[in-house]
Amino acid sequence: MNALMRTLTGSLITLAAPLAFAAPPTEAALGGRPPGPPPEAIAACSGKTEGTKVTVTLPDGRTLAATCHLQNGVMAARPAPPAEAVAACVGKVEGDPVSFAAPGGRRVTATCRVIDGVLAAAPAGGPPGGGPAAP
Repeated sequence: MNALMRTLTGSLITLAAPLAFAAPPTEAALGGRPPGPPPEAIAACSGKTEGTKVTVTLPDGRTLAATCHLQNGVMAARPAPPAEAVAACVGKVEGDPVSFAAPGGRRVTATCRVIDGVLAAAPAGGPPGGGPAAP
């Protein structure tokens, strides 16, 4: 191996080593909350079965209608699709591409999917804001 190859190989190993041993994101990196459903979603479905309709009380006192679903081995509430997502799929069929204005005016590109028995727009990778992805 010539000197240039040894130098390049050594440089690549030096640059790649920290990535190979990088730790997964910490709770601090996720805003102090562990990954997965929020505690309120889990509490709302405690002792319930999949498909049970529940009300989730948020830390600020607001409430959301939701349905219990098994998510990564944890029974947790998933909120109903927002009105904007449902309205975007009126007159459409499952699989149709759509776009709609999310709260705040941001344009969202999505696909119509049946979510808890309702045809609604489901963005690729999940809803805006990091909520759970539609099945």
